Amino acid sequence: MPWRTAYLRQARSDYEMLLFLLPREIPLCHKLHYLQMTTEKLAKGFLTPPGGSEYAHTHNAFLKFVRVAQLQPEIRAACGFKDGRQFRAFIDSLLPVVAAIEDLSPEGDVHPNPEYPWFANLQVHSPLDHPFLELNPSSPRMIKLLQFINACFSIL
Repeated sequence: MPWRTAYLRQARSDYEMLLFLLPREIPLCHKLHYLQMTTEKLAKGFLTPPGGSEYAHTHNAFLKFVRVAQLQPEIRAACGFKDGRQFRAFIDSLLPVVAAIEDLSPEGDVHPNPEYPWFANLQVHSPLDHPFLELNPSSPRMIKLLQFINACFSIL
């Protein structure tokens, strides 16, 4: 199976799990874990050319993909935009939340993430207790981001 196909298949599976979890009363960290995995693999799938080799072993791909996506007419159309300028403004409005999602990966410095406990302010913190306020799934920006992700899957 080509790498691109494998990334996109796994991204779709992660996304289906995210959609299953979103309406349920479970800790936000579990939903965000699947969101981070969805976006990372979706990005790697789109950024890997057909027949291309494995994408770099990094969790940082979603921000790059979203920036590239604003130049893709098929993604713009799937998002319901005819005008490129309006689509770029839409993408620009998503960049803060995209960066926050990319930062959910436990890779790098110790920081809040939905997967592992972390040590900060002389305490151990659990993802179960962290509010992840900027990533509330019902916020307007997150709703727009989920619509963008759904549109990306619709063109595959």
